[in-house]
Amino acid sequence: MNNHRYAGWILGMLILTAGVPTAFAVENLHSPWTGLLQKYVSQNGLVAYSSWKKNDTDVRKLERYLQAMSPVNADSLSRPQALAYYLNLYNASMVKLVLDHHPIPSVKKIGGFGGPWKVQFIETPKGLISLNDIEHGILRKKFKEPRIHFALVCASTSCPSLRLEAYEGHRIDTQLADQEKTFLMDTAKNRWRIAASGLLSKEDRLELELSSIFKWFGEDFGGEAGVVRRVRPFLDPAGRALLDQSRYDVDYLDYDWSLNEK
Repeated sequence: MNNHRYAGWILGMLILTAGVPTAFAVENLHSPWTGLLQKYVSQNGLVAYSSWKKNDTDVRKLERYLQAMSPVNADSLSRPQALAYYLNLYNASMVKLVLDHHPIPSVKKIGGFGGPWKVQFIETPKGLISLNDIEHGILRKKFKEPRIHFALVCASTSCPSLRLEAYEGHRIDTQLADQEKTFLMDTAKNRWRIAASGLLSKEDRLELELSSIFKWFGEDFGGEAGVVRRVRPFLDPAGRALLDQSRYDVDYLDYDWSLNEK
């Protein structure tokens, strides 16, 4: 038996039968996902779906990873472990869905009118759930962690980039902080500039062009005021000064739903 090939499945069964999983078992459960991400995702977050789909071994490896995840009782995990579990489950399930339907120009071509988010295909101990169930019914509702929006990847160009490693409970805070910085500093998704609206410099205003994610989920960040507070640490001193004086305008960029394909 190829131990590496069945490692994910074995770990999943150990978690199921043990009742309360050990921290070691949960963290190591995600190692196959890290290996696949490092093989098929580029530094800018684009995914080589074509190459992945042609590799039957790696398609099955993703399937086995998700099978190993399915018996895990997330309610028995610590909060950081459960958060990492659901982020990985969402992203890996989305990739699996794309591979199942590839080639496609956009994920919005999957699942009919409701798109891929309402398709109940993710196996859990409580039955089949959808991507929407994970994002809205579990992560947003139970965790109240706005940085999930920098980590959940909907396989689209304007989405945050897939991280080249699985999320892990023991360092989830550091990983989410890095995701936030990477997303906000990506000028294709968020940008800003100081614009002079008159002859006097005191009339300058900060123009923020932000991802539509902040418009759709503004309440998770505390409204517009909370959104601009997220942006503030990444501005230069002049930008921060204008922000602090409420001399700014916010606009939201159009969302590019084309597939995040390499």
